[in-house]
Amino acid sequence: DIRPLALIGLPHLHEDVKVIGYPMGGDNICVTRGVVSRIDTVQYVPHQQELLVVQSIFMDEFKRLPDEPASGGHGICKVVQLTILPCPNEPDANHCDARLLVRLEPSYPIQPPLLTVQAGDLSQPSEAVLAELRTLLKAKVAELAGHAQLMALADAASEFLRTHNEPPKPQGPSFHEQ
Repeated sequence: DIRPLALIGLPHLHEDVKVIGYPMGGDNICVTRGVVSRIDTVQYVPHQQELLVVQSIFMDEFKRLPDEPASGGHGICKVVQLTILPCPNEPDANHCDARLLVRLEPSYPIQPPLLTVQAGDLSQPSEAVLAELRTLLKAKVAELAGHAQLMALADAASEFLRTHNEPPKPQGPSFHEQ
C-alpha cells in the first residue's frame, strides 16, 4: 500500500524552499531551490481532467460505469470502459476490437489502474491474442507508474490490435454454389 505524503504545513512567502523529486519521464532525482513568491491552493484530482480528455477523444467508445468502493474502504473508485479499435477513424477498416475496463483507485496515478481486457463486439480476437494484449498493457502500466496513463494504454492497445486486424477469411463456396 502506498500512502499519500502528509504535509506538515505550507511555507511562508519569501521563504527559501527546496523541492526534491523526479521530473516527468526522468530517471534521476532532481533538486530545485527557490523562493516562495505566491501560494495558491486547489484540490488536485489528476484523473478527473484525464477522464474528461479521454471521454472527449473516445466519445462513443467511452462509457462511464458506476463508481465502486475503493480497496480498503477509503474513498470511491472511478470505473470506465473503453472500446479499443485498431483504426478508430476508419470504421469500415476495423475487423477486431477489445474492451478495456479500467478501475481507478482514489490514489491513482500513484496506485496503478486495475485493468480488465475483454473481447469486443466485432470479430473477436482469440484468447491467445487477448492474453498477449493483457501482458503488453501490464508492462505499459509498470512503465508509466505514477503518471496519468489512460491515453497511453488506449494507444498501445489500438496499435497492438492494428497488427491483428485481419478481415475474415473468405469461406469456400456454399453448398448451394457447389
